[in-house]
Amino acid sequence: MRKITVFELKRRLDEGERLQVVDIRERTQYNECHIPGAVCLPRKDIFDHLNQIAREMPVVMYCRYGAKSPPVVITLENDHGIKNLLSLEDGIYAWAKEIDRWMLDLI
Repeated sequence: MRKITVFELKRRLDEGERLQVVDIRERTQYNECHIPGAVCLPRKDIFDHLNQIAREMPVVMYCRYGAKSPPVVITLENDHGIKNLLSLEDGIYAWAKEIDRWMLDLI
């Protein structure tokens, strides 16, 4: 399983790289704050919506603190053959702490 830091994700987004960013938290948490451009596919529902995960570009998955997205990524890789996945290290908490500090009170 490959990981990506918030700094690398920010750089790639700023450079206009085509990425799909997937928030696997619950919809209510996503609605409070999320990484700009991210789509919400809650962890409990993600396996029912595999067709919504891009195959033609890198896909970055994140959760709140970075503990729940790695098992999802591993399962998608091993059981569903999706190989273009990255897990965001330390989740949206790291994004809020390092990139968008206004989010800290919301997560």
